[in-house]
Amino acid sequence: MLTQERLPPIHSILITTQVKVTPEIEASARAAASELNLTIMPRNKRPFDEIYEQYNVNRVLVAYESGWQIRQKSPSINYSYHPNMAMVRLHNIAGGQRDLFAEATGLREGDQHLDCTAGFAAEATLAAHLVGSTGHVTALESDRVLAFVTREGLKTFQTNNKLLKKNLLEIQLLHADYSTFLNQCATNSFDVVYFDPFFDERLWGSQHSLDPLRAFGELAPLDAQAVVRAIGVARRRVVVKHPWKEPLPESLRSLSPARIETRKGRLVYSVFESADGAA
Repeated sequence: MLTQERLPPIHSILITTQVKVTPEIEASARAAASELNLTIMPRNKRPFDEIYEQYNVNRVLVAYESGWQIRQKSPSINYSYHPNMAMVRLHNIAGGQRDLFAEATGLREGDQHLDCTAGFAAEATLAAHLVGSTGHVTALESDRVLAFVTREGLKTFQTNNKLLKKNLLEIQLLHADYSTFLNQCATNSFDVVYFDPFFDERLWGSQHSLDPLRAFGELAPLDAQAVVRAIGVARRRVVVKHPWKEPLPESLRSLSPARIETRKGRLVYSVFESADGAA
């Protein structure tokens, strides 16, 4: 049975559970606490507001029978993994429709793909479809709790869509800072390296869908030096997604990347070919 442990420091995050605790949920909570080095507090039928108040925390990581959720008190926002628009885009790609990510990355069967900014893993899901069962997708998320919830969600999300489920299970999601990770990669380690960092502009239609990422993800600007390093790590190309109103840093613009965009679109995929990019 879960018992109260030491109090966490103010403004930190702790683990709790749904009201009805089963042995499976208890085991899951303990495993997560060990992996993330977080404190478990028993729910004891208490509302979340009471837990926030009693333990001086702004966030809780909650173990449910259906999966994991991050809950934040202020501003109030929650995150549970869901593929969202990845389902629609995957269907469109499978049906032969144009997708800017697929076009910009040029991913093909058997490729090794590195997504440096996983977030909800939406485009990592598309990448898994494009590289097929003979390829591999590695996705990095720098926030450990967000990485944990997304990783577990990829494994446990329930869907009758067999193609979607197959692709979710083929993503290797790691908790890692992309600058550090790239510095440890050998030259030509991946076919394609991808960045989708945060920019200041909030595109109409995505303001609220990205709120959980803005609350729980890494908001640091794009590391231009890491992109340059990625060009050496990639066998073919590096792709950076960004709003067209927000240009890349000058050090990257000077490399004259190609631009994949639509005439009325507000997003650009800037493409940097590696030395062997034509391969």
